[in-house]
Amino acid sequence: QIPSGNFISHIDQWRLTTDFNGDVDPITSNLERVDTDGGALLGTAMTQSSGVFSFPVTGLWLIQFIAFQGSSANNNDGRLRCIIDTATDGSTFSQAALGTGNTHGTGGAAEASVNLQFIFDVTNVSTHKVAFAVNPLDNNNTVTKGSSDSTLTSFTFIRLGNT
Repeated sequence: QIPSGNFISHIDQWRLTTDFNGDVDPITSNLERVDTDGGALLGTAMTQSSGVFSFPVTGLWLIQFIAFQGSSANNNDGRLRCIIDTATDGSTFSQAALGTGNTHGTGGAAEASVNLQFIFDVTNVSTHKVAFAVNPLDNNNTVTKGSSDSTLTSFTFIRLGNT
């Protein structure tokens, strides 16, 4: 049983399981809860349908999105862009957070991570949703990396306390 109060009562982490190229908005597939190497779940789990995540309870939620991306040797500058989108009406998503980065390969492939976060005041679990997107600024040679064995691109949800 989870006690109520103003402290961390829920933690859930998901990851991308396979690589994909280019622009994906939102990331809708190849998502799984982290289930290796002692990955943990505290409280009731998040749920997701076609990349739209729903919260199990109201509260102040820290959302972290870390995207591990790379560019090929043919794409010397891979300008990375990652987005956390939220909805408070259940369906109209808007950009809550944007993170950018750059890979600069000079004769070989290059990799980088983009890390962004947003604290979301979830006052209604029916209407407050979150989704994630990647939108490289250059071209489809940017790869967002995933694995089912190790967490490369991740989506972390931590309930910080009551709303």
